[in-house]
Amino acid sequence: MIFRKFINWNKFVWVSAMKFCPYFLFLCSLCLLWSCQQDLAHPENRINLRKLSAHEQELVRSVNNFSFDLFKEISLKNTAQNLFISPFSVNMALSMTLNGADSTTLQQMQKGLGYETLERLEINKAFNEFNPFLQQVDGKVNLSLANTAWFNQNLEIQPLFRDMMVAYYHAGVEGLDFSTPKATKTINKWIENETDGKVKELVKNVASDEVVYLVSTIHFKGDWTFPFNKEMTKLGTFYFEDGKSVTAEMMFTDKVVYRYYNDQRKTLIDIPYGNLQYSMTVLLPHQGDSIAGIIQSLSASELQENLAHSDTVSYHLQMPKFTIRYSTELKDPLSGLGMKEAFHEKASFPGFSPSQPAWITNVLHNASIEVDEKGTEASAAAGAIIQSKSGGNAPSVSLNRPFVFFIRENHSGAILFAGMLTNPVQ
Repeated sequence: MIFRKFINWNKFVWVSAMKFCPYFLFLCSLCLLWSCQQDLAHPENRINLRKLSAHEQELVRSVNNFSFDLFKEISLKNTAQNLFISPFSVNMALSMTLNGADSTTLQQMQKGLGYETLERLEINKAFNEFNPFLQQVDGKVNLSLANTAWFNQNLEIQPLFRDMMVAYYHAGVEGLDFSTPKATKTINKWIENETDGKVKELVKNVASDEVVYLVSTIHFKGDWTFPFNKEMTKLGTFYFEDGKSVTAEMMFTDKVVYRYYNDQRKTLIDIPYGNLQYSMTVLLPHQGDSIAGIIQSLSASELQENLAHSDTVSYHLQMPKFTIRYSTELKDPLSGLGMKEAFHEKASFPGFSPSQPAWITNVLHNASIEVDEKGTEASAAAGAIIQSKSGGNAPSVSLNRPFVFFIRENHSGAILFAGMLTNPVQ
């Protein structure tokens, strides 16, 4: 009798468990998602982050404003092609150049770079503090920054400029014979090594009348916090703004948590890397709106406001695999930002050539990005050249139209890369 009751009780427990198992699993999944959302909404809870100094905060504000200004200038002449730059590396190369400038040349460059309140020494100190922070903030993301200055060995570099480069930018300062082809090979080889082979031949030809090459490189490699499943990648349609389309490899995931914001003109999603300290922020214009219109109307402050009002969601996500390799000369865009004198023979750069006039002949930039199911690898180099006279029913987001994207550090809000994808198979 007792044995029969025991059997009946076990049968009751088993039937009840099977009956309510789906609900139990659902509740467990809900709790897991809620936990992920809490972590994603408050990444500060996951890692001990120091408070940025006042100078670092102002540096980030200035660099981000410069990022949007430069991105807008370049995109005005690049509306149909993929675009990818690192405004951060360009800004750092030009910030190093500030140490050789004075008078109105210095004032114009500071204004063009967005430095409204920071003085030159404060800029140097801020980069010296902030760069190590960026490289150490997320142990699951590899970020390397490197700077160097090569000068014509036939000319004399001011000792103060050399000291600034070493002390604040940890830059190598090395003399080269600019009259031989070896100088070009030496500079390009250094850049290639610092970007893990992703940026090659930034410099075409070093001229004997050039004084200094100031180069900044950045290399980012981060895995998605929630990677895409390779088995779910398949050919899909990517639609252009003119109604035409192309077939591209489209990645898909139904196991991702990210930040989401939507307004009258665009959808914003913020896809995390590693320990959530870095992310790719994507802006997808709504049907009928243009990618050019989004770029020209957006600002750093609006981006931050959108992110502040975003929700943490777990929607299905479809996204193209893509690679962009982009190179450009920045003399015209930077002149358009108010730095005209720096590119003119009347410029004042006594820190480079105290005995004769010197000016910036060009600022070269080369960048690349590869996005796949695992994550993102992005690299860039910027060089300033100084010359003298001598699934299912779940909500989903499909990035199957042209979009704008940024790679950012979340604690500071610093924008490291900015891009525009118009064609994933271009």
